Amino acid sequence: MTTAQLLAKVLFDRGVRQAFGGPLEAFAAAGIALHEAEPREAVAMAEAAARLTGAPGVAVLPGGVTLLPPARRGDRLECRVTAARAWREVPLALRHLGEGRAVRLELSDAVLHTAQADELEDRFHRSAMDTRRSVLTELEDAVAGARRPVALIGSGDTTQRLAGVVGQVAESLRMPTLSTPGAKGVPDENHDWHAGTFGLDTPIDALQRGLIGTADLLLLIGVDPTELGPGWDPGWPADLPVVAFDTVAPLDLPHPVEALVLGDIALNVSALASVKSGSAWTLEELGGHWDRMAACFQESAPAAAIAALQSALPDDAIVALGEGVHRATASQVWTCSAPNTLLLTANPSAVARAARILGHDAVSVSFEDDQVVVTFGDGTSQTYGA
Repeated sequence: MTTAQLLAKVLFDRGVRQAFGGPLEAFAAAGIALHEAEPREAVAMAEAAARLTGAPGVAVLPGGVTLLPPARRGDRLECRVTAARAWREVPLALRHLGEGRAVRLELSDAVLHTAQADELEDRFHRSAMDTRRSVLTELEDAVAGARRPVALIGSGDTTQRLAGVVGQVAESLRMPTLSTPGAKGVPDENHDWHAGTFGLDTPIDALQRGLIGTADLLLLIGVDPTELGPGWDPGWPADLPVVAFDTVAPLDLPHPVEALVLGDIALNVSALASVKSGSAWTLEELGGHWDRMAACFQESAPAAAIAALQSALPDDAIVALGEGVHRATASQVWTCSAPNTLLLTANPSAVARAARILGHDAVSVSFEDDQVVVTFGDGTSQTYGA
């Protein structure tokens, strides 16, 4: 078995069925379909595939392979794979991938075709840890005693599994939830206790800051500070008690946290569903918050155009949202009832193509001057005036 065949087998075993970029015969032989794409497009497509499937995204590029996690944390790592040490370097790269790091494997043709052992011993695999009883037990009293808890949801976990847990916990604790743009749909945005999107430095954020400022306990669920706009520093009051749930320790949070719960995010957060709530929040209060947010877009032509676009698309459509002057407005106005249905990207056409390859009804949305342009799978476009 060659290095290329070994890598293909390991990725197939981790759920990879699609890869993007240049040719690599070993992938096809292992059951991984390879879709041709230019390097920049291949990375965007692989990243979208990771989000939509939960398996690693794979981009085959000149001189190597880039692996992308479903939820990206931190900077990309560079790993030069040698023929003699591929047995160590590939599992180590997968360990970093499992921690949310994108990994670039530098693989020469000679290394790709070098013979390796038929089985790869994954010495860096970490078993799942259930920290609920050892860590969360002491937090349950604090959560139960909170009168105004608020949860901020980030893109550290955008699975449907966490979406279900967040809905249960929000209902149980009578707790408002807010999400970053990358986590839209993790809290169902049609849920009674959802309070909107934050972190975009738009007029809405002043209202979200006001809501957070009235909290007496803040739960950070998979929040990475890199998701937040520069205007969010310092983010929330320094004396506000914060509990963070994540797979890896988040760096550069604006203030220290009271407790950090590492491991399976959905599993750990689910422990809070059984806590008896002391929340004083009311749905009437949250309704007033939504009325104030809606007023911010009452005279907004871009918001009206984006709402018209959403009403014209199927409910289950995947939307690849490009960059542009109205992107922040779209991220606020668009309503997601499930995660990974609105994907923010610098290459919307490539992301939409990847979603269609995976069997989804997908469109790309871009902004041209004061126009919102949607491109469908058949190549046709429609423009909505903004």
